[in-house]
Amino acid sequence: MKIYQKIAIEFHERFINHWEKNGCFQKKCITVMDLCDDTLQKLKALVLDKEFENVSDEILFFKDLKPQILSVKFACRGLMEFEFEKAINQDKLVADIQQICLNRLQEKFNSFKDFRYYLCGSSTNRDEQYFTIGGMKDDYILRFIPEVEKGFSTGYDILLAYSKAIEFMKDYFEEEVPTKKQITYPELQWTGNKTDLVELLATLHRTNVFNNGENEFKRFVITFSKIVNFEVKDVYRTVSAIKDRKKENKSFLSRMIFVFQEMLSDAHK
Repeated sequence: MKIYQKIAIEFHERFINHWEKNGCFQKKCITVMDLCDDTLQKLKALVLDKEFENVSDEILFFKDLKPQILSVKFACRGLMEFEFEKAINQDKLVADIQQICLNRLQEKFNSFKDFRYYLCGSSTNRDEQYFTIGGMKDDYILRFIPEVEKGFSTGYDILLAYSKAIEFMKDYFEEEVPTKKQITYPELQWTGNKTDLVELLATLHRTNVFNNGENEFKRFVITFSKIVNFEVKDVYRTVSAIKDRKKENKSFLSRMIFVFQEMLSDAHK
């Protein structure tokens, strides 16, 4: 068993080395997939020649070692499909394309509900049935899974690799790819004075049109200040100055009402 584990460790080290390199993503995926194929062929030759010393080793191989390698191949293939479809379907949300690609792998897995439930639990009482060559009583599973190779697959090792590939792709989507289409909004900059801004925000706050009025005024001002890139200090002192103002027609809202009325007049001309 040690020789199988040694090959798996070497694969993992080489895979990480390739995966963390910058450069063309498609080429990187192809390189990793070639590495997967080479490693699996090496393991297959050993398995067909040496087989396993005991059932525990066979279960470990088909439940852990082989699915880890095969899942990387499946995931890279799925990610290449994702990048291709994203390029030719730029009108679609990235999240929708991601889900389509995940569903393709999930569909391969969905027909085997009993096995899915088994993986979700902690039981190992069916390991010999699922992860040994002798556990395959017939070739039923071969009719549904093209990657199964007689003498080198139990069928369920392929299903497990599908499951691990789905998780691999989800991790990639979360870390590398935005889940929603990126929308760029113009930057807002308040170019009026501080008093006008506080007057506007104080009025908006009193109308209870945000969070049904359930927000503290100072925090409300700070939030809006960030949106319009204008720092407001001494909020309550500014409010007091607005209240003490003697000429009503100097207020910002009065000017806004005047402009609004002009707009209405222009609409009726």
